[in-house]
Amino acid sequence: MVNGTVRDHLSTKSETPLLWNMRLKVAQDAARGLTYLHEEMDFQSSRQ
Repeated sequence: MVNGTVRDHLSTKSETPLLWNMRLKVAQDAARGLTYLHEEMDFQSSRQ
């Protein structure tokens, strides 16, 4: 990835680690995305 991965930015090894308010926003956005996939998407299982 051009700008690195989320893991890269959350790591303390990063040259410019994310501030805690941005880390919180990333976590909240990820949780919202997972909630959407879990509750709103109508996936059909390929297993029968």
